[in-house]
Amino acid sequence: LGGAAAVKSANVLIGDDWQAVLADAGVSRRMRADADATAAATGTRVIGTDGYLDPEYADTMELTYKSDVFSVGVVVLEMLTGRPAWDPSERPPLLWRRFRSIGVDDQDERVGRVVTEAA
Repeated sequence: LGGAAAVKSANVLIGDDWQAVLADAGVSRRMRADADATAAATGTRVIGTDGYLDPEYADTMELTYKSDVFSVGVVVLEMLTGRPAWDPSERPPLLWRRFRSIGVDDQDERVGRVVTEAA
């Protein structure tokens, strides 16, 4: 994948052969390299799209393969629920945070309810 800034539903395109393509991965890689250099020099951070940026990034200030996996998971969650990754009218506004506190005992029920509501 190569850059957390690129992995979001708006950048996933479906081709004529029904294969998913990430639209701006090349741009994202260049931006990431520039941003990493800037962050190292100035202590600033990468600005990502709300809802897709790996929450561990706030602590480590490093984009990793796990950051991309997290972002892909958010896109899959959007597809399953029919809801956007970030919705200021919801509490909490980040879609993934609505699933964060799910315990093993009530996981199937809560996930099923959210998917059913979206259908």
